[in-house]
Amino acid sequence: MGQAQAWESPYPVANLRRLALTPELDGVIKGGEWEPLATAGNATTYLQWEPGWIYWAAEAPANEDIVFSLDSLADGWTTGPDNFEIRIGWRGPNITFAVRRLNNQPNGATAWQSGQIPPDMIQFEARRSGGRWTMEARLMLPGPLAPAEGKTMGVRVDGQVPGAIDERIGPRQMANVRLSLDTHVGLPEGLQWSPRFVNRNMVPQDGFAVDYTLTRDPNGARPDRFAFRAEGIGIDDLGKFEYPIEPFDNRNRTMFGVKSPIRPEAKTGWRIVRAEITGPDNLKFMVRSSVRIAPLLDIIASPIPALKKSTRPQRIRGVVDLQSNGTQRVQGVVTYRLPEGFRMLRGDESKFTIYHARAKAGTRYEIEAPAGASGDFVIGVIVQVGDQRFVQSIPIFIEDPV
Repeated sequence: MGQAQAWESPYPVANLRRLALTPELDGVIKGGEWEPLATAGNATTYLQWEPGWIYWAAEAPANEDIVFSLDSLADGWTTGPDNFEIRIGWRGPNITFAVRRLNNQPNGATAWQSGQIPPDMIQFEARRSGGRWTMEARLMLPGPLAPAEGKTMGVRVDGQVPGAIDERIGPRQMANVRLSLDTHVGLPEGLQWSPRFVNRNMVPQDGFAVDYTLTRDPNGARPDRFAFRAEGIGIDDLGKFEYPIEPFDNRNRTMFGVKSPIRPEAKTGWRIVRAEITGPDNLKFMVRSSVRIAPLLDIIASPIPALKKSTRPQRIRGVVDLQSNGTQRVQGVVTYRLPEGFRMLRGDESKFTIYHARAKAGTRYEIEAPAGASGDFVIGVIVQVGDQRFVQSIPIFIEDPV
């Protein structure tokens, strides 16, 4: 099958609803670390996300490249400037990497644009074993392209024999995946469920807590027991619990909850927790939620709208919120790392204090981009709190018109 035919072939994915889950990028796909996406030719592929980042992985023959196609807005491969192709391969002792964007303009102009991605915005690790190789990767996307709860994105991950890059512009069959924080498996008709978290971002010293509500139709099933645990690489970070569920009240509702310590050594990242719920007549279903074992502080930067290339310097203004995930007062200093040629005008060395539990402090900055700058850039935000250092990247895209 030719490459063009492969792109137009269906790309069946069993599970289009994807939970937030953070893998460890080391080139080794461990049990429970990834959620499978599809089998594409000779490659087994995986995909997941967390706010701001999309992750993909594949295990393929050593003579095949791994190609990730992304339609960030799920509006069609030949629509808009939001379509990316990232190709990673292994040639002898070297890893090869190429990225291009399919830029479809409203005026009908359509073209492939070769590009570069700043190192802070992409990361990948690969390992080879015998006649096969494994690759794990992640990509940060800015502004309206960023992965977020409730968003739909078109994706596919393929293994392809290396060859001349196909310059033709044609359709690609994509899997439109839904990015979610909660899902269920086998939920019977007539039952609804909802989780309630005080905060999905939980620092180890504060522990973990969730309450579940079940609501049944008058003739719906009556679950009476649950078993709770974390999944995958976070399985040992929380406790395991099994308890009966209280009978439904006269409004056909019942609630149950879980409180657990978080292992102090737990690594930060998004994890999946599950409750297996059972009852009479072989009733059995599962509810799953994404939660985050969080650092003390998150850096939340307002997205920077895409700019147009200019013959004059351009000023970039933005807001950086510092969100505490814990219950104690937080004090620190904010500094910035700029791309070559950019200039800091305001906001460097800003001091802040967060007085209340899970509250935030806001800081502002102003930066000047040099005349003629175009492409993808990254501003580094560095926050120092005592002996702890937190870093976040702010992507900037300055468009060079086709």
